[in-house]
Amino acid sequence: MRAASKIVLVSVLCCLAHAQRIHEHGEQVAYEDAHGRKTPLGRGHSAVPLPDGRILFVQGARMSYGERLACTKPEARNRVAVFDPATGKSSVIYDKPLTNGFVGPDDACIFEHAELSGDKLYVVTPWAATSNMLAIVNLKTGEKGGVEGVVDAWVIRGGPSEGDLIYTRRMWDKSPEDGLEYPHYPFIHAKPDGKQIAIISDETFTVGRTETAPVLRAYLRRLGGRIYVCGDDYAEGGWIP
Repeated sequence: MRAASKIVLVSVLCCLAHAQRIHEHGEQVAYEDAHGRKTPLGRGHSAVPLPDGRILFVQGARMSYGERLACTKPEARNRVAVFDPATGKSSVIYDKPLTNGFVGPDDACIFEHAELSGDKLYVVTPWAATSNMLAIVNLKTGEKGGVEGVVDAWVIRGGPSEGDLIYTRRMWDKSPEDGLEYPHYPFIHAKPDGKQIAIISDETFTVGRTETAPVLRAYLRRLGGRIYVCGDDYAEGGWIP
């Protein structure tokens, strides 16, 4: 009986987690639970549901490559926060500049998207006009790494590849027509440390998001995993596949 009770409890918790919804409008984020109750999370964007029921999101203004000096503007700078529905409170888990060879400390507080898997925090930051950079931070040790040229990244949830990454990255390919190299941005399956496993497809997400990228969707089905694509004013976020 006890084992059966545990199975029922886990099933209920999974259903409740799947019933979560995240709303983004302008620069405001709101959480909606399985009963339709909404909780405003304040100014932020790129909210992602975590496996334990919490919500990860980027606090602050939505900015991009052309907007600099974010670290010197407290009202705009980005931080990574987690909202816990059990307590109804949000807490900041990362609040430091993410610098690299191209982005200095005054410009390094622009976070476009974040993901969390165990102690690993993944943050997509502006790097160039044509692409971004994926910063990988070990929250336990403080160790940092990164992958240049990444446009966006998602953590695979579920299946044998749980914790691996899917990201889009600027790459170069030679055209058979003229022999010249041209940039493209394929979906790539990578290890948790960012190292490439396989190039999946040259697809893109459009406004419809979850209805696009059929090759990526089929690939994730074979892995038995899924990724959460953030919403915005144009489309609600959702799981793929």
